Amino acid sequence: MMIEADPEKLGRVFNNLVANAFKYGNGASYIRVDARQRADQVEVTVANDGTPIPAQSLDHLFERFYRAEASRSRATGGTGLGLAIVKSIVDLHHGTVTVTSDENETAFVVTLPLKQAEK
Repeated sequence: MMIEADPEKLGRVFNNLVANAFKYGNGASYIRVDARQRADQVEVTVANDGTPIPAQSLDHLFERFYRAEASRSRATGGTGLGLAIVKSIVDLHHGTVTVTSDENETAFVVTLPLKQAEK
């Protein structure tokens, strides 16, 4: 799978997502990162089985300065910018980022277009 991307910026995306899984995936027994091709896109998932994100927070996670739990974020030094930065970088690469979270797993899915073959 090949994509056209700024490697430093994408490195920051996945660094932020994995770091958040460590910081906020309380009680997790795993952090999983996988990539697969879906049609003309690549889908990269960063997931863990830790404490779920509250449902009322899911729609706001990518907003600047939003923190699902202010007290926990302060304790870990969070500014509420990490996921907003993730979204802006993914948008810059013509992709999407989504999140799901339930009692089984929290998963952030980054979808990016595959590099088009040279004609």
